[in-house]
Amino acid sequence: MKRLALAVLLPSVALAGPAEARTFAGTLGLSLESLGPVEFAVTASGNSGPGPLATVQPGAFVGTGSIPAAPSSSVVTRFVFELSNGAGVFTGSPLAGKAPVFGSAHVLGFGGLTLIDVPLARTVHVPGSAAAVAAGLGFGGTLSTAVSNGNRYVRLEFASWGTAPAQLTGLFSVVQMHGPGSNPEPYLVGLGDRSATFTGTDSRTPGGHGQLTLVSPTKVTSDVFGTPVAFVLLGRMTLAFMPEPGTFVLLGAGVAGLGALGRRRRLARAAR
Repeated sequence: MKRLALAVLLPSVALAGPAEARTFAGTLGLSLESLGPVEFAVTASGNSGPGPLATVQPGAFVGTGSIPAAPSSSVVTRFVFELSNGAGVFTGSPLAGKAPVFGSAHVLGFGGLTLIDVPLARTVHVPGSAAAVAAGLGFGGTLSTAVSNGNRYVRLEFASWGTAPAQLTGLFSVVQMHGPGSNPEPYLVGLGDRSATFTGTDSRTPGGHGQLTLVSPTKVTSDVFGTPVAFVLLGRMTLAFMPEPGTFVLLGAGVAGLGALGRRRRLARAAR
């Protein structure tokens, strides 16, 4: 009986084979320190396994989302992100790779007024040469943008995607309190130097099914509002790869074949 069972099931499994493209349900989330996340959800197609491999198609994540500013902010009301991802390929152990996120981050004030526009990716020309270097969210590099008539700056230090722990150091934030009485102007109390570590996960099976979470932390340094700050823009990509329907169909056919074989044997015994 065991030999017959294998004879029925093995052809079904062999026909299914190691599927390359698998459907995944996923989210691409962006967080600003303790604010957020804003998430872009998708059900699309990509590759996952067998082995340490995963890919994401370009344009899998696309859209516009926003994060409300902290209640203590006296200037900023909302952060708006417009984005679309490029093709992503992740390999190795721990899993790592690049998947660029194109678009812009808009810092809005009261009345929807745009205070700052910061690109999430840009090609930067190297001074003194004709070379150009691409930098951006999800694939690394450093990007500096002048704002407020060139008097202020925003500097972004990007990182590629990965599951291994990624640490950012030299982070500091402004500790502010409102002045006495009805004075709405905050004054500086102190700065807090700190670091932060972010880690992804890979709980996929050897065949490539299951969930994968990659992180891409960006250090943002700016003096836009008069006092330097350095904080984290965290990208978190979660991909849940689902088994191919064809595999279940073929395995189901094998199980059905075993059931039919068992019924025939019982009927043959009853007829003796």
